[in-house]
Amino acid sequence: MKNVSFKTIIIPIFLLILISCKEQSKPIKIEDKPIATYIDGHVKIVGDTSITNDFMIYLCRFNFPLQRLESVRSCNLLSRKNYFLEFEQRNPALLNIFYEDIFVTPGDTTTINVTYNAQKGKIESFQAKGKNRGNYLYYFSLRDFPLELPSAKSFSDDWVAYKKAVQNYKAKRLEHFNNFTKAHKVSAAFIDYVKNDIEYQYWVALSDIVYDSSMAKKAPKIDFLSDFKHVVMSPNKGTLANKYYCMMLSNYVRLAMLEVNATPLSTNYFTKAKAFILSTFKGETKDYLLYDLATQYAKKRGENQYSQEVLTQFNQIRKDITSKEFSEAILKCDLDGRALYRLTQEVRDVKLGTLKGGYITLDSLTKRKRFLYLDFWASWCKPCIKEFKHIEETNRFLRSQNIDYILIDANEGVYEEWKADNTKLKIESYESYNGYDLTAFAVLSQTFDVTAIPKFILIDDKGEVATFNAPRPSDPKFKQKIMDLVK
Repeated sequence: MKNVSFKTIIIPIFLLILISCKEQSKPIKIEDKPIATYIDGHVKIVGDTSITNDFMIYLCRFNFPLQRLESVRSCNLLSRKNYFLEFEQRNPALLNIFYEDIFVTPGDTTTINVTYNAQKGKIESFQAKGKNRGNYLYYFSLRDFPLELPSAKSFSDDWVAYKKAVQNYKAKRLEHFNNFTKAHKVSAAFIDYVKNDIEYQYWVALSDIVYDSSMAKKAPKIDFLSDFKHVVMSPNKGTLANKYYCMMLSNYVRLAMLEVNATPLSTNYFTKAKAFILSTFKGETKDYLLYDLATQYAKKRGENQYSQEVLTQFNQIRKDITSKEFSEAILKCDLDGRALYRLTQEVRDVKLGTLKGGYITLDSLTKRKRFLYLDFWASWCKPCIKEFKHIEETNRFLRSQNIDYILIDANEGVYEEWKADNTKLKIESYESYNGYDLTAFAVLSQTFDVTAIPKFILIDDKGEVATFNAPRPSDPKFKQKIMDLVK
């Protein structure tokens, strides 16, 4: 499918919260080995008859801790608008297809029929058949849910009113889900997942007061933090696969730092937060929170000059993280002004389509022994197009610094359409590429953390990533920041 994107709460008494926290939910069964799982179906396209076999079906998962989209499986839409996806799965997981979240269990054989409005770019109807069909329909059903999760900013500093609104939201979500499970077949693992999801979302909403200092002062800290800690440190913990569980953990650390009057992005905050995480958490939870702390600072590096103590502590975090996934991800954090990430052979072998037809590999670009400034864009992305106003001056400056300006289109469109976009935008004279095959952009987006566009990456003359957050051409300090990076 072209232009796939991801648009990226309680029972009124605390006693019931504490009782519910002590209930032992059924552990999700993890299979000893991956099991074949199947999704097929029919797509009815309305609003644009020009879409034929170029329509792509993507099955993805969003890795929230690492903030990246990961492809599970993809396929062409067949001539009669049918599709078939076969993949292996070890444990139940929240995936996404046709812009919609679905909960997939190993061994499922499910048919999903949809009506897609190509003009509006959205699914108008979503139907599922199979043993656990409710797992696939639930999140689509939330389109009709009448309430939105309250925002702390909407309640000024009225903690009591805000808490009551969040409690009401949770009660209504639980009521809606209970009614849904009575009408649809769902798995036990899915029931457990959604109830935990609602519970964690509730605590995320309440703990979001950490971002509102005026409300934080009015919250009953002792009782609230005690109850919050009970949920966070419960032996029946959630998993990092649940985004609200991750957000809850992050807020818990921030609230703990608020209690000791540590100012965000300060040396004191970094040191105390790191020590708190190491003394409180273990395993992948510990690794995630250390990684989360590092990325908070890395994202603000352009706006802050960090002390040598922060940089020393940051380098120590790279050693404190033990799990493979986070060990690799932390190398992408350029808190000290330089990433330590070497491109894997899989990334180097990615095929990039050229305007003349055919392809080149990313490896052939890195072998030029020049810096590469990668600009990920799409024709439908207005901020991306806005940056092209500076393209001539940007290209001239980068070349003076021995840097090649590389445009990479995030669209999954057909060749002729992509070529027409380049002509229309008057960028065909620059070095422009797109994903040559189905896996190309999936690999690039995962490697370079392209969760939003425009996204700018700088690769050095040795083929290593200099920074995953290069300045954009419209940045008033663009030239100086680039010159600092190529020193």
